[in-house]
Amino acid sequence: MNDRRLGLALLAVLVVLDLVLIALALRPAPAATTASQVLTDAVDASPSPTAPAVQPVPARHVAFRTGGLAYSTTPGSCGGSSAQAVEIPVTGTPTTAAAPAPVVGLVTTNPDGSLSAVAAEQNCTGALQYTQDQDGNWVAGGEPTGSYFGFPGSTDIATPNGPTGNPCAVIDLASTTDRATVLCDDGQLRTNTGGTAWDAGGTVAAGVALAPGPEAILYALSVAAGCDGLQFSTSADGGGNWTAGGCVQGATASGPVGLAVLFDAAIVVDGAGNVYRSPDGGASFSKGG
Repeated sequence: MNDRRLGLALLAVLVVLDLVLIALALRPAPAATTASQVLTDAVDASPSPTAPAVQPVPARHVAFRTGGLAYSTTPGSCGGSSAQAVEIPVTGTPTTAAAPAPVVGLVTTNPDGSLSAVAAEQNCTGALQYTQDQDGNWVAGGEPTGSYFGFPGSTDIATPNGPTGNPCAVIDLASTTDRATVLCDDGQLRTNTGGTAWDAGGTVAAGVALAPGPEAILYALSVAAGCDGLQFSTSADGGGNWTAGGCVQGATASGPVGLAVLFDAAIVVDGAGNVYRSPDGGASFSKGG
């Protein structure tokens, strides 16, 4: 009797096990992860957008002239390319102009609206001060004194107190009579206020051009996320802090970029030679004037 009960119990256990195995076999298999799902997950996990990569090159010089006219020239380089200059009308297309010499280290606006420059021959020796006459011709003078300037391809920057070594791979130099700030190719800023030292300053991420204002004011152009072109920014403390202005829509950083600011007027020449003007201190820009 006991053997019979034991047999029935074992049989019941086997039946239950069979039912469990059948249920497991009939359960739907989980869906396989597809390649498209993997790619979607990767996109969803990607970091937030940042400023596009830019490979800056030495900036071009831009300076205002009398009556809203402007002048711009690429800098050329020591033992390399020669400067290429244009006259920029108030409206209309820029026209080819003469550069003071094959390599240009500085172009500034004089109080009377004329231009001065520091330039040298292709080997970057014998730098001279130049002035531009009313007909647009450059007239050579003596050796430059009291100016900050540098030539692409040179290992030095001239200061009022004598030459100093380049503090970095210099993209642009913004100077007044008593101070200069260079924009390095990594976006770092270095400032000289006398002597031979270049002090670390702020940063212009993906910066491509720099321009001086009065006292410690600086203006910059950079490639920035959210701006389909070049971002104009202003610093009131020598580059430590920046306030974004207008976006120069459509401007390209592919090539030498230049910037000049005079009172409320700003002018940008992009890497392709296109001209953009602002009448409101860089809050807005329009192409061609």
